[in-house]
Amino acid sequence: MFTGEILPKNISIDAEGGPAIDFTAVASNAGVESRTVISELPRFEYEVAFNGRLKRERKELMSFFMNHFAGGKSFRYFDHLDYEILAGEGTFIGIAGSPSDDWQLYKIYTFGALTFYRMITKPIEGELSWTGGGTMDYDTGIVTGGTPSAPVGHFHMHARFNTRQLIMRMRDKNNTRGLIVDIPSIPIVEIKTAD
Repeated sequence: MFTGEILPKNISIDAEGGPAIDFTAVASNAGVESRTVISELPRFEYEVAFNGRLKRERKELMSFFMNHFAGGKSFRYFDHLDYEILAGEGTFIGIAGSPSDDWQLYKIYTFGALTFYRMITKPIEGELSWTGGGTMDYDTGIVTGGTPSAPVGHFHMHARFNTRQLIMRMRDKNNTRGLIVDIPSIPIVEIKTAD
């Protein structure tokens, strides 16, 4: 279940991670290697370190975590390293068999002659523009009607917590600022569907 809430940026700012692609590599005794790509769709994964935080920030994260039942409900995640579609980096692809002329938003990653299309399901309302008309569903990245093209703007990643427990550790008790807490690891993983 998708709540539509955004993990606060002050929590996600210190994230480490990026796209992960599943593959296997097997080497023969002669050193010949064979590789198989298990999934051609990268899944973005992050570890957020939330250390040295005061009571207000800790309570905000705990409330967000509790209301999302750990990984039970999904949310919007602002990926500080990959959140924008610049001119020439976006496109819409028609959804085959859709009864109402629907178009899915994609971000294009190009290197030389190679091109990868990443489906964007959580564009940010008011921060994405395109030409050709149509109506955007900001919870799916689907435009209905028109002939949309040339998208430019910002998007969130559709994500969930990839843990069942929020592990906290007391660092210090400051007489003026209160309890200072470290949360060394908050794993977050991308969800590939609109949910």
